[in-house]
Amino acid sequence: PDKALQRTLTFSLGYSLDLCQHSSSRVRDTVPDPEEIKPTRVSIGQRVGVSYASIAYTASLAEEQERVVDGAEPLEGLSTALVVNIRLGDHFSLQPEVAYTQRGWRSQWYPRPTTGNDLLRMNYLELPLLLRYAPFKGKWKPFVLTGPVAGRAVGGVHLVSIDSPFLGPISFTEHLSFGDSPSDGDYELFDLALLAGAGLVYKQGRAELFVDLRYQSSVTDFVPSGNHVQYSDDVTAKHRVWILSLGYLIPW
Repeated sequence: PDKALQRTLTFSLGYSLDLCQHSSSRVRDTVPDPEEIKPTRVSIGQRVGVSYASIAYTASLAEEQERVVDGAEPLEGLSTALVVNIRLGDHFSLQPEVAYTQRGWRSQWYPRPTTGNDLLRMNYLELPLLLRYAPFKGKWKPFVLTGPVAGRAVGGVHLVSIDSPFLGPISFTEHLSFGDSPSDGDYELFDLALLAGAGLVYKQGRAELFVDLRYQSSVTDFVPSGNHVQYSDDVTAKHRVWILSLGYLIPW
């Protein structure tokens, strides 16, 4: 009888231990691994950076083409944006932005004797609609992005330096005008560009810090037909902008 009782107690103890171990394993399985938590579907943030702008320019008069293009220099400016990132899957996300970017360049823009390059600065409110692709997972993630950018001019200045035969070298500032036709303004109001870029994300929890480099190439001409700014009857001028930005994204 003692041996039977001993066997019964041993069996009961073994069964209880096995049941406890099985229950503990099930509890562990229900607790998600922090590394396996899926990222937030929608994040918002901001980026701030610098623009490095120039212009692709052609003119029907050879002497004007030479005057404007020879010696032209890029123009540094500011670029900033409010960013929304919408995750579409493990690797793709949609990234609309509301941005402000300064464009332009330094060149002998006006047909007059100058003491140096004029400064042509144009300010744009932009709506980039970008697709972002990050091929890898982890804390450090490289990515590429591309998409169209719709822009609207919101002002600008032209700093002119001339060599007057009576007053000598003088400088003055003109405010730029924009419109849908030459009668409304000297330059086109709206702009459409294509953007491509690459960057790197550092992920901290569900928040992200990122740096990216973008190249933005306008497909529209900002000098309207029949312009009275330059001598040439046929002028084509399109913005080209490099943008280096640092930014962050946090869960919505």
